[in-house]
Amino acid sequence: FTRMIPRRSSRKIRNSFSDKFGRCCCLNTTAWIENTPNFHGSWTAGANAIGEEFVHRMFMKNPDAVIGPGDTIMLPEYTVPWIFMHEAELALVIKGPAKMVKAENWKSAIFGYTCLIDVSAREIGRRTWPAIPLTSWLGKSFDTFAPIGPCITTADEVKDPNDLIVRFWVDGVLRHNYNTDDMEHRVPELVEWATTVMTMNSGDLIACGTNHEGLGFLQDGEVCDIEVQHVGKMTLKVHDPLKRKLERGVYMGVVSLCSGSL
Repeated sequence: FTRMIPRRSSRKIRNSFSDKFGRCCCLNTTAWIENTPNFHGSWTAGANAIGEEFVHRMFMKNPDAVIGPGDTIMLPEYTVPWIFMHEAELALVIKGPAKMVKAENWKSAIFGYTCLIDVSAREIGRRTWPAIPLTSWLGKSFDTFAPIGPCITTADEVKDPNDLIVRFWVDGVLRHNYNTDDMEHRVPELVEWATTVMTMNSGDLIACGTNHEGLGFLQDGEVCDIEVQHVGKMTLKVHDPLKRKLERGVYMGVVSLCSGSL
């Protein structure tokens, strides 16, 4: 699988993603690692209340779900799951092969950074579908559920990936608005943890997770924008063949974060 994505660098002209086959670099994504949960706020407040540790979890996301700026997120014709949410995230683009990389050497494994929307199917409240078995999370791997772009900003242009603003809008209304300095497991730790488990190759991605206080439903006809500081902003459309109607805005759900919203 090869995805063409423009490269943003001080050494090259920044290319428009609309020219997908222009001056680009190839992003060969064969492994896609997601981190959840990885931000403070509602999760840690709920977890602390019941004495639950803030554990480090990762899962694999289908790389064939990748789409780019201007594309359309296609909600599946499923009645279970029946709701689909956005998660706006920073993604690390790996420079490989990277294996057993220590946290202090994390920069050696980073080619650059991009924006990522982790579209997620939900069950009751904000539980990712299917909630059982918990380790599968197939509801994050439907086709088109992995928008990335609008470019790769090379590592030399980002001083600290744990000090970037991530924003997400639906029809111009701001939902996500957080700083990556709120990560529980910071970028060096994510690189070390992932490369301890597997060899990561050039073009593979590590998604850094999101602040779940900005979650909301995606619905037919909506226009979404994601922006990561120093990376850029991209726009996508949403199509739902079933034309489901749900409440708009941020949805906290009937299930608390610490009991299954990932």
